[in-house]
Amino acid sequence: MSLIRLTMSNFKRNLRNYMSLVLALAFSVFVFFNFQCVLYSDSMEVLNNYNKFYI
Repeated sequence: MSLIRLTMSNFKRNLRNYMSLVLALAFSVFVFFNFQCVLYSDSMEVLNNYNKFYI
């Protein structure tokens, strides 16, 4: 069995694991990006001002 054939069979067997890892990575980046957008938007400053008013 050649090395390329061995790697291809290994890749085909573990394709489901690789896809789940890529999906988890994409979801993590999506969640991080959403939190960063909320953190650096003007809405957090407005909410901070409302909290100061109510306190």
